[in-house]
Formats: sequence, structure tokens, C-alpha cells
Amino acid sequence: MKYVGKVYRPWIEANSILIQTTLGCSINTCTFCSMFDDKRFKVRPLEEVFLDIEEARRIYLKSHRSF
Repeated sequence: MKYVGKVYRPWIEANSILIQTTLGCSINTCTFCSMFDDKRFKVRPLEEVFLDIEEARRIYLKSHRSF
């Protein structure tokens, strides 16, 4: 999977599959937040998102096969 920049998520979701569909923050003007200062907001191309979904499917199936 292709991740761009820092990825922020709660620790409880550390083992979940994350599909990055957008980058940055669409607002990015909050005075208390500096999470996305390093990138401008944009939507990832749909083709890239679908490739990540397919890769996630392969990873999930591989890790959940019956013995």
C-alpha cells in the first residue's frame, strides 16, 4: 500500500487496514493543529485507491487462510 506523509490514527486501530483516499486536511487552518502542515489537501486518484483495496484484499486473504 502506498502511504504519503505521516499517518495519524488511534493506537487501538494500529492493526487495522488503512486505505488513504485523501491527503492532508481540507481545512488546515486550525490554530491548535499541526498534523498536516507538511502537505496540501488533495484527493488520491481513484485508480490508486482501487490498487490499495486490491492489495489489502490479498493481504487479508493470505493472513486468514485455513490450514
